[in-house]
Amino acid sequence: MTLSEVHGKVRYLLGGGVLPLLGRSLAEVVDRAVLFQPQGDDLYVVDAFGTTVDPVVRGGAARLKGRLPRGDSTPAILALDESDRALFPGGWRALALLGDGDDVVAVLLAEPPGDEMTSLLASADGLVRLWRRFASIDDREKTLASLSYLLYAAKSAFPSIFEPLPPDDLVLFLVDVLRESFAPRRLTLIRDDGGVLVAVAGDEGPLPSREGLFAARNLSAVPVPLDDRHGEVLGRQNLDRLSPAYSVVLPLFGGDRRFFFLLQWGSVASEEASFVLELMGGVTARAMAVNALREERERQIAELSEREFSLRALRQAMRSLMGSDSVDSLVGSLLDGFAEMSQSRQVLVVLHDEKRGGYGLAGRRSDGVSVSADLAWAPCGQPFSVPPLPSISTASAARRLFGDLGLPDPPRELLPDETDRLFYLTDGSILMGFVALAPSVTAGRYGDDENLETLAVVAAGALRRCRCGWRT
Repeated sequence: MTLSEVHGKVRYLLGGGVLPLLGRSLAEVVDRAVLFQPQGDDLYVVDAFGTTVDPVVRGGAARLKGRLPRGDSTPAILALDESDRALFPGGWRALALLGDGDDVVAVLLAEPPGDEMTSLLASADGLVRLWRRFASIDDREKTLASLSYLLYAAKSAFPSIFEPLPPDDLVLFLVDVLRESFAPRRLTLIRDDGGVLVAVAGDEGPLPSREGLFAARNLSAVPVPLDDRHGEVLGRQNLDRLSPAYSVVLPLFGGDRRFFFLLQWGSVASEEASFVLELMGGVTARAMAVNALREERERQIAELSEREFSLRALRQAMRSLMGSDSVDSLVGSLLDGFAEMSQSRQVLVVLHDEKRGGYGLAGRRSDGVSVSADLAWAPCGQPFSVPPLPSISTASAARRLFGDLGLPDPPRELLPDETDRLFYLTDGSILMGFVALAPSVTAGRYGDDENLETLAVVAAGALRRCRCGWRT
């Protein structure tokens, strides 16, 4: 026999040819026999001759539990008792178990084996063990190769995961990492938007309801299989809804952000893959927490910087107001101070003027340019006495107040509809006027309200010193 022929025969046997060879060898020495392989609790027929049998013996593998050989190098020969013969009808008297552990080959025999049959079965037992060992090593090598790739992909992704990315961007990056690493048949990213679960990336699929894992407050980045063992954890409704489309759920959280990855395994589906998924989830959750803290720190630094700027601007505005020796210079300082501290697109100052006999527009600063104004609004010899007022008001609340005082509705030139905030200038119960601010140039609210209130109080005091603005 040449080496090429030996190689071909060995390759054939290690590829599963042991079973056909065993069947042919048995047919030469016995009239009838059946070969089984266990699968779950049942035994499935892989070969039979000299008899007719059902293709599956239900409960046959479960019957053999505890009687399977463990590490013994010789085949186990079981004599069939009454209950065994009920499971294998047809006058069978012996069952030979070839191999080791649960993954054996069972040979059903009509008679207990003699010396020749025992020798044949011993040789077959050795071949079955070699075949199983080779298959196990081959499967393990494939698993290790897959695991090696997954670990390499995780290693490559970790540096990017710890980049200073916002948590929302980080989980979107992880979508690409998981798709590249695990090649899932389906991958969906779900975000918890304050009680509503929304798919934000990945493939379309059924959405879970807020029960079980998806409603829990404290989450760990541990994959949860979608199977009956985890029905209570996931919620029965979610298990029924998600299990046809997905295999596992990976929860992630960072600060107040909560996400869920739903994966359906593809070519990679092993316990080791689940461990790598848990590793990547745990690292990403830690990175999300770090980035959330970084975001919070940057937000607080920005607030402190804004507050420092506001305090500096307040100090400068107060010095300017207290140094004003006339109403005109005071109005100019008031416009500059409020504009600087609020970054408002437009600042209006409305004051009572005794000479004109009423309230009117005293000054306007628009797009960084301050201009004097002379627009009358409500004729009255003396400023109105008002009940205690809040320091800050909206335009609509101010209009209601003026209506209650019997004043006409201010024209839009004095109180635009777009007014963001309005600050009353009062001396005790006397309403000397108000300052109206349009939204800031940043299109959002800017400036510390407390500092702006302080500026309004200082302005009222400066107006009182200038005889409340109606004596110049």
